[in-house]
Amino acid sequence: MAFAQDLSITDLDRKSYGPNFDMRFIGSSAVIPTVWIPQATYTLQYTFLEPLGDVLLGNPAQMDSRFLRVGIAGYLSPWFSMFETQFGIRAIPRLEVGCNYQVLLYNNSNVDQSMHNSGEGQTLKDTWNAEYFFDNLYEEKVGIEYSQIFGLLAGLDLSAKWWQSGMEYRFYLVDIGTRNEGKNIDFPRMLPVHKRDFFFETQFWAKTQLSEQWSTGIDFNYQQTGFLSRSFGIYDKEPVQQVIAYWNVVRLFKRGKQDLSIAPGFFWRPEEISKGSPAEHLLLRAIWQAHWSWDRS
Repeated sequence: MAFAQDLSITDLDRKSYGPNFDMRFIGSSAVIPTVWIPQATYTLQYTFLEPLGDVLLGNPAQMDSRFLRVGIAGYLSPWFSMFETQFGIRAIPRLEVGCNYQVLLYNNSNVDQSMHNSGEGQTLKDTWNAEYFFDNLYEEKVGIEYSQIFGLLAGLDLSAKWWQSGMEYRFYLVDIGTRNEGKNIDFPRMLPVHKRDFFFETQFWAKTQLSEQWSTGIDFNYQQTGFLSRSFGIYDKEPVQQVIAYWNVVRLFKRGKQDLSIAPGFFWRPEEISKGSPAEHLLLRAIWQAHWSWDRS
């Protein structure tokens, strides 16, 4: 249920040892779409869980499982396309570590971003919003440009008998090959990033099934980038923080193989780097997803 675009490494719901396929449509927008850039993303992902121990393929993965994970995913959006590969190992029950590699293609959507909040010219507060993005979108036809993202991942499964939950930590290195001196938005995380950048995010999610047809849960994500720029003078960039949270109401279909989630939420950014009233920070997200795995039952 982790809501970031990345493959979750703690959510084992409906996962079995062996091949697993997921297809997902995600749409999100602010109630008043002036700050948050609307998103619409189609995702297709494949995950193979290789058990460490005497467990047959097709058996469901449990919270005390031990396994190797290999995953690939493709993402398609009006603003970007992305391919991701992932490797992880859960040698100790509930604790998984791994890495991933992403190639993000800007579909002529690499709008120039300011990286500071003082001095002459536009500031981060002026450019990190939907109004500026749409005013400058497709202004120049430059085709497809790209960025590479390298990630180190760690996840802790906190599930119990009556609920499922997890905490995930991700550290990313970013290499952008675009115009605008490599100053762009990382659309999957919705963060302004520099040509040579790094950022981290912490995710917490929890959910519980209320009946055969309904479940509910929460997502919480904290993101930060530029936190060493002032201390070490690495590059001219303002420290950036963002918090995103959702409450999910989920309708399950076909014995849980498909579901539709509607989630109200909000996002927060420090006042000095973001504009907009509290009402402009209210979000609404919808997710439809289908899952298939090799189930021995």
